[in-house]
Amino acid sequence: MPGGGALTGFPRSLCAVLCLVVLTGCGERRDKTPPKVVKPKLELTVVGDRAQHGYDSLIEVRAQRTPSVGTLSWRQVKGPKLRELKVSEEGTVLIARMPSRVAAGLHQVSKNGVVAISPTTQGKVTLQATWRGAPGNGPVQERIDVMAAARSRGLTSLPMNQRSYLAGGWKILQRPEGSQAELHSHGDLQSLSPDRSGSWTLEGQAGRMLRLRSHDYQTTPLDCGRSGCHREIAESVSHSQMTSVFHRGLGRLLGRDYDPSCTMACHTTGEPGIDDGGFEHMMRSLGVPTLRPHPDTWYNLPRELRRVGGVGCLACHGPGAIGERSERADILRTDVCAVCHDGPPRYGHVEAWRSSTMAQADRDPRTRANPECASCHSTHGFLVSQGLRSADRPHPEESQGLSCVTCHAPHGTGPPAADGFHSEPLLRDVRLAEAWDGVVLPKADKLCVSCHGDTKQMRATSAAVWYGLGAVDPISGDSVEKIGVHRRVENGCRSCHEGRGRVRGEGHSFKASARSCSGCHEGRSVNPKLMETAGVLWSRLASGGWVPESEPGQSPHRPPVPKKLAPGERGAVISRVARNLQLLMADAAAAVHNPQFAEWVVSSSEFALSKHLPTPPTGGVTP
Repeated sequence: MPGGGALTGFPRSLCAVLCLVVLTGCGERRDKTPPKVVKPKLELTVVGDRAQHGYDSLIEVRAQRTPSVGTLSWRQVKGPKLRELKVSEEGTVLIARMPSRVAAGLHQVSKNGVVAISPTTQGKVTLQATWRGAPGNGPVQERIDVMAAARSRGLTSLPMNQRSYLAGGWKILQRPEGSQAELHSHGDLQSLSPDRSGSWTLEGQAGRMLRLRSHDYQTTPLDCGRSGCHREIAESVSHSQMTSVFHRGLGRLLGRDYDPSCTMACHTTGEPGIDDGGFEHMMRSLGVPTLRPHPDTWYNLPRELRRVGGVGCLACHGPGAIGERSERADILRTDVCAVCHDGPPRYGHVEAWRSSTMAQADRDPRTRANPECASCHSTHGFLVSQGLRSADRPHPEESQGLSCVTCHAPHGTGPPAADGFHSEPLLRDVRLAEAWDGVVLPKADKLCVSCHGDTKQMRATSAAVWYGLGAVDPISGDSVEKIGVHRRVENGCRSCHEGRGRVRGEGHSFKASARSCSGCHEGRSVNPKLMETAGVLWSRLASGGWVPESEPGQSPHRPPVPKKLAPGERGAVISRVARNLQLLMADAAAAVHNPQFAEWVVSSSEFALSKHLPTPPTGGVTP
């Protein structure tokens, strides 16, 4: 430029002024740029092992806020109440004592061996911190869960690094090479945290031996279905909705609300927060970020994650080798299922089951010892009677009740449905007595009928009464089928005995009440005289020595009435009357299950006795 770079036609002084104005304006625009706002951040951490902190132990939870302004407050929102709770003056540190084992619901532990722990007994507490005064924000809240203990199936196959509790009083005789783990005392319990893979031998009272195996999920071979082992089971499991639930959830097949982070504990293998080789542990090890549901998410996961991403063999049987022969019956326990299905209010299956008589069905040792009784009163005996378990396998020493696997087949059963999966509840397909041939039953009712449908020994006849089967005409001796309206109910027994609440699984108490009938029978009531009249008729027979003196309604387990009590037509008629009454009275709710059937039995019995037994005989079974 001419003049040393000055603008043509402008004096130097004016040029300088213009430059000054421009520079000043630029400076003003920079000053008006809004400062960068730091988004408030609140983080909660636990000092120690958050996944298995210990019953009755002190916990310390710290809150880190950015920026460090405002106030913090705390409250417990879930779980058994914490004790000795203290908060620092700044609110950044909370110290409290975790629930005791009893406060967590883990009361008496009768089983000698590994203690089963479910979500309801693991002492899980949820704490919430509220931060008020964060810049430009309302209250900021954050929650954290702390567990006193990790969940346990109660099996002798132990996950690595998980603190497993033991009952019975033990000392270690043999441990894996290089292991430094020791037994720790917790009152009447002990705990062991395996630090090496391998076998453990423990000795208890009276020389009892307990053999444990410890392993991690990631390195346990997944070849259960190889030829010569469990090939059919492995094929069946591949069609189970339970096995593939995580895969389908990630693929958005279970709805847009599916949150993998919330379902990981039960929809994958392993215990979150523990270095056991499970799904959550491998996510942390591989640095995999939070999973987002998408049709391709599952297929893009590393192989290490996909092999433990679901409810496969190890999720129920545990890592490592199967247990000793004497311990294998433990897999039948409801404790195995309770690890996931005992989490009310969302999952009330096990809680409801515990309130049922089924949970105590084999509490009498004589019931377990007698094969005939065990076939309906114990899980092992029922499976043997159905040909689903070998009779030479050891029967469990302690009561297990009629556990989940009595009615449910965790491996799946039968051919898959049109969608490629077994039925959602995984109900067993059982075989029934000949008396039920040709009767169309819902699949769930077949399970009920297998024990409650006896029409020969008259020991449990509620299903026979419901379906109107087993009676004979007292005069002619012909079979009589009094169907009754309930036989047409779509869900059969479950329509009244499954419950109608919102909690998933609460119907597993199998308790029915008048409320169960209100949906169809508003304003109606059962004839109270039906069963009373049946009792009077039975007493009439008993007073003459025709039948046992005890009332059949007192117990479903009594000797059967002889088919013929006396020679001739009279004895045959009275025998049939006794049979019908016994069929009716073995079911205390017969007048509810099938009022038409109950009315016919009572009226036909009255008529027959009026013709053939106008007055009681004077002695003995033969007048």
